[in-house]
Formats: sequence, C-alpha cells, structure tokens
Amino acid sequence: MNQAQQNIALLTSGLALGVIAGILLAPQSGRDTRDELRQRAVSASSVGRDYLQRIRNRGADDVAELTEG
Repeated sequence: MNQAQQNIALLTSGLALGVIAGILLAPQSGRDTRDELRQRAVSASSVGRDYLQRIRNRGADDVAELTEG
C-alpha cells in the first residue's frame, strides 16, 4: 500500500470513528438532530442560491460591459 492509499485509509477510519462517537455522544435525539440538519441544509441551500445569483449577475454585467466597449 503506497502513502496516498494509507492516508486515504486513515482519513476514512477517522471519519468513521468520528461519526460513531458523534452518534454515541449526541446530546439530542436522532429525530432532533435530523430536523436540525435539515434546517441547516435548507439555509445553506438558500445562501448558495443567493451567492450563485450574485455571481451570475456580476458575470452578466461584465459581459455587457465588454460588448459595449
């Protein structure tokens, strides 16, 4: 196994252990955790859409400026 494969294996193992520890030590129920994650995902999605729209608008402005001048 080369160094890159070892690093990937260690990363995967660490992630799995972290998930297991998080589940075992969670301060709230699974349902509450899923609801919170869902709310955060919706919020992040909204922020991402807004950011993407600003990028598109800026790109359209840049294209308009280039075609005018």
